[in-house]
Parts: sequence; C-alpha cells; structure tokens
Amino acid sequence: MYRLYKFVGVAFWAVILSLIICFFVVTGGPYCIKTQFDDHELEWTKAFAMNETICYYCEQLERYDTIVVTEKKVFSPEDSWVIDFDCSECNWIEVGHTVHAHAGIEFIVNNDTNNYHSNILFIRKENEGKCATVWIYMLGNSFSEKSIDKGVNRLEWTEDDLENEAYPCQIRVTSIIWDKNEGLLEYVINGSERYVKCPKKCLKF
Repeated sequence: MYRLYKFVGVAFWAVILSLIICFFVVTGGPYCIKTQFDDHELEWTKAFAMNETICYYCEQLERYDTIVVTEKKVFSPEDSWVIDFDCSECNWIEVGHTVHAHAGIEFIVNNDTNNYHSNILFIRKENEGKCATVWIYMLGNSFSEKSIDKGVNRLEWTEDDLENEAYPCQIRVTSIIWDKNEGLLEYVINGSERYVKCPKKCLKF
C-alpha cells in the first residue's frame, strides 16, 4: 500500500511538472521585451505642457478656436536592457511578451460654441529596429500612421490620410500640420476654414 501511495504521489508531481513545462513552452515564460524611444522620438512628446491652452485663428471667419491639453502620458523604459523579467508592464499570458514604448497627448478643441473631447496624438514604437510612428485623431477624424524617422521634424496629414470619414454631425478635418517642437501648427476644417496657431498668448482668452 505504501508503494502504491508513493507511486501515486510521484505520478501526481510528474503530471504537475509536465503541465508547468508545457505552459512555459506555449507562452514562452514570464519575460517582457520593452521597446524604447530614442531622443528624437521623445522630442515629439514635449511640445505642449499639461493644462496648456493654445489659441488658433481663422482669418476667413475672423474666429478663434482654443485647444486645452488635458493629459500627457509617456512610457519608455529607462533601463538599457531590451529583455526584462519585470513583467508588471505586460500581460504576457494573454497579450504577448512585447511592451511597446508609447505616448499620448490628449486635448479638448473649443470650436465656436462647442467643446470636442477625445482628441489625441498617439506615438508608438513597435520594435527597436524601426522608427516610432505617429497617429492622430481629431474632431472625429482618424488619420493614418506616419513614421518619424530621424530628420523628420514636421508631419502633415491630408484627406488622403483619412482612415475613416467623420460622421455627418461631426466636423470634417481635411488637413493637419504638427511640428515636433511647436506641436499643432494648423488645421483645416471642411477644406477651407484654416486655423493657424497664434504666435503669442491670445488676450481674448
């Protein structure tokens, strides 16, 4: 009887060990590969300060818009190791082992008498071998990703870059220019209403 109990105990732990091995083979184990922004890519996150209000003027309509930065987030590991066994930043079981460096600048657009929330410039780095990409969503318009290679200090999105048209009740943005150092320089609504960043703080606000 003792030998039977001993055999069952050994078999039980053998099964448990096998399951653990299978789990690590399938999932790859608890490690994270973290991508990092380089200095050039990080510069794209510094244009605006938190809670900053920026003024834009449309000469055609003689009207001002304001943009208020409501949130800024930057994630880029400072350690130099690409592979990190600190898995607090990634759900390696369900999602995968790679944590991408990412950053976001969220802002409200005050256009005429309406406030439009959920606008964001999003930066993401897929892997260390490629440059980060920038994607923007503004006034219900989603624009395609653009790469910020070294030497690229300004991006322009046009109608050709629209990923989805705005709903009929939303404003149609047809052009956006974003500068690495100055942030949002200008945007065009409905193909003709051009809003340009004011060079100084607008006394009107």
